[in-house]
Amino acid sequence: MNLNKKSRSWHLVELIFIYLLLKKTYWKQCRIVCEEQKLLGK
Repeated sequence: MNLNKKSRSWHLVELIFIYLLLKKTYWKQCRIVCEEQKLLGK
């Protein structure tokens, strides 16, 4: 029972980690696109 609870919390940690990683990648991509848009705007 205790082991199951532990694995579940680990799963949550993995989900949060993946979410943060995706968010970071997404913002990096967005910033690159925004920079390109600015260059095209000029």
